[in-house]
Amino acid sequence: MTNATSAAKRWYHRIDQTLRHHLAFVLLHAVQPALVVAFFAPDALTFAAASFAFVFGGAMVILALPLYLHRPVAACLVAVGIILGLYILAAPLHFEWFFPVYVVKVLHSHLVFEAPFRPAHGQRAP
Repeated sequence: MTNATSAAKRWYHRIDQTLRHHLAFVLLHAVQPALVVAFFAPDALTFAAASFAFVFGGAMVILALPLYLHRPVAACLVAVGIILGLYILAAPLHFEWFFPVYVVKVLHSHLVFEAPFRPAHGQRAP
């Protein structure tokens, strides 16, 4: 999950990034559920629309809040998204995994600001 890497955090949360940049990133990701539907399940338009609506709405909520609330609200939205994906959204056959991964990717991995860390020279993971 590239969005969760320190390099991605440095890039997407650099000083000149604005609310508009983050929303543009989220809007760009509308293409992912659209591609699932276009290539694998043309009759699942409701799934694509609901998937993107939840993610975009969640992004709007996260970005409207103070920074210290981003992580817990994103975690809550991920939990709600998993429940929504498992019990409410009718995912296309064999794409039951898509919505939970999509929610984690955009809402938690991308939008949550974290300090990016680099390993010290010669340091190995514990």
